[in-house]
Amino acid sequence: MSEKKVSNHKMRPYTIILLSAIVSLFTGLAGGWFAVTHLQPNSITVYQSNDNSNTSTVVTSNSNDSQMTITSAAAKASPSVVEINTESEKTSYGFFGGSYIAQGAGSGVILSEDGYIITNHHVVSDSTSITVTTYDGKTYPATLIGSDKMSDIAIIKVEASDLTAVTLGDSAKIQPGDTAI
Repeated sequence: MSEKKVSNHKMRPYTIILLSAIVSLFTGLAGGWFAVTHLQPNSITVYQSNDNSNTSTVVTSNSNDSQMTITSAAAKASPSVVEINTESEKTSYGFFGGSYIAQGAGSGVILSEDGYIITNHHVVSDSTSITVTTYDGKTYPATLIGSDKMSDIAIIKVEASDLTAVTLGDSAKIQPGDTAI
């Protein structure tokens, strides 16, 4: 009688793959645990400028209640957010033909106290009329200053003064992994 040898050659690649998967799973779980317990994932850095100066200061919160910091940042930015309403003339090529006025809406952010506002190109493109409503309910007619379709950015201007401009941070001070609002 001859004995047949069973080869484990086919089992070897599967065993290596299974062991690699188990080691990877353990390493990933251990790394996640370490990050959550030791690296302060709720730490948030907020950049803001001092009153009317051009210097920026850094405000860091290592609190576990990051929602409060985000809420504070949103409350600070809210007066700088505006509503934008547009009208544009469109042509209909249907049975009756003719033209009609289409209305659109969007939002923007006040960049300067003298009325420069950033918004999206698609909000104001082809508009014949642009109206801006500020946080306090005041309404202003706006003019399109410039627009870029590829980046979907537009700048509009209202004739006003003492508007609440948004505080922009210094991107050079942001590190990979920082929470940005």
